[in-house]
This record gives sequence, C-alpha cells and structure tokens, in this order.
Amino acid sequence: MATSDSPCRVAIHVKVTDIEGDPLARHLTLGQAFCTSVLSRDFHNQIQPDGYDAVHKPARFDSDEDISLNFLYDLGVKGRLSQDEVLKIPHSVYLASREQGNWNFIPKPRPIGQVKLRARKYPWGGRLEQDMLEELQSLDTGVKSLDAEVKSLDAESLDAEVKSLDAEVKSQDAEVKVQDAEIKVQVAEVNS
Repeated sequence: MATSDSPCRVAIHVKVTDIEGDPLARHLTLGQAFCTSVLSRDFHNQIQPDGYDAVHKPARFDSDEDISLNFLYDLGVKGRLSQDEVLKIPHSVYLASREQGNWNFIPKPRPIGQVKLRARKYPWGGRLEQDMLEELQSLDTGVKSLDAEVKSLDAESLDAEVKSLDAEVKSQDAEVKVQDAEIKVQVAEVNS
C-alpha cells in the first residue's frame, strides 16, 4: 500500500470518463483525488527542490470513449533511482471508481509483480522532470550558500562596526580622563 511519507509507485486502473473536468488534466485530477483520499495529502505535481510527484500518462487518457486505462504515479520523487532501486520501493495497484461524486480507491494486491515488470520501462520521476529537479536543487543549493555567505558577511561587518565603535568610545573616554586630570590640576593651582 502507498504511504504518504515514503517514495512509492502507484498504478491506478480507472475508466477515463469517470474523471471529471478537463480531459487534458485527467492525470492531475486523478492524482489529487488519490493523494487526498488515500494519502491525506496534496498531489505535488509542481517540481520543487525538495521533490515532487510524477505521472506517466497512458495513451488516449483524454479520450471521450468509455475506456479503462492505467495511470502510473511516482510519488515522493526526491532524485534519480536506478531500475533496481525502483524495484525495491513499494508498488501498489488500485482500482478507482466514482459513485455519487465520491472517489473509491480499492487496493489490488495480486497484479503487483506484473505492474513492476511493465513499469520498469518508465524512469522514476520521468527523465525530463529529473533533469529539471537536479537543476532546481543545484540552484537552491547555490542560493542557500549565498544566503549563508551574506549572513556571515553581515555578522562580520556588524562585529567590525561594533569593535570600531568600541575603540572610538575608549579613545573618547581616554580624552575625557586627560581633560579631567587637566581640570583637577587647574583647580589645585587655583586653590593653592
């Protein structure tokens, strides 16, 4: 079974005309319905540096015909995985249907071996998406590094400024002591 906090590959068998809304967005609608209903989280189809959810859309997913297809979802993608690594992550198969506007996702344990074999041809998270993720992660690392450097520079410049002001105060304090001593000498001369 799919879980919300670890990477998994999920195949969902569904009648495409059961998926409401824009036929070209069926993969997103189904992904959101699954993640909300089964995983109690959103479907993260936007690639972010900390990961995303990918979908491998079947041919004819936007058909007006009453056909059933398998949508393959890679959930919790955080980086590339080899084919052997993909085979080690959990795989789940669900039969999806809608009744009175509500989604039902029924786990089907028996065909998982077949799904793993068929799904091997699909790279984990998609090739182009993985390239985009690596680029975002690289940019994110660069931004974090620059941010840390700026914070470090700010701390260093503040520290230097404090030391400069402290030296100035000590210098003025020394001048006051000299002036105070001169005044005491002048008072002593006047009193004598």
